[in-house]
Amino acid sequence: MTKGFPGLDALDDDELDTLGSQPWNWGRISRDEAVKELSGKPEGTFLVRMSQSQDDAYSISVVQDGQVRHIRVLSVEGGFCINKADAPCETIADLIAEKQGEKIKSKLQGETTKETVLLRHPHPFPEDDAVVFDGKSFLSK
Repeated sequence: MTKGFPGLDALDDDELDTLGSQPWNWGRISRDEAVKELSGKPEGTFLVRMSQSQDDAYSISVVQDGQVRHIRVLSVEGGFCINKADAPCETIADLIAEKQGEKIKSKLQGETTKETVLLRHPHPFPEDDAVVFDGKSFLSK
């Protein structure tokens, strides 16, 4: 099975190769598919997905406080980041490596601020023989 990739003008060949080899890269899947994949998974389980509506946009979908949350990866001059105040990482793979295990202060709507490790466990894309395509989406066997 081939993962979807954005327009080639958004990322160079090295970045495409790096993304394609990452187990957490799920390619072009919807928010709903990401929620389905991550629901019931441990706190901090995450995957990276491409936007279905914008070719050069990526999001990190992650389990936080028992809910699946979606964080847009920002494409800025010099690379990629989650917060505009952060120094950009050259590649999305570098960004994930930097953020994985990092403690952040987080406040979900109506909650108090708490310190948490957001990206703990990558949710790997299934092996080719572990999924089937039903004509609409990929399903685990």
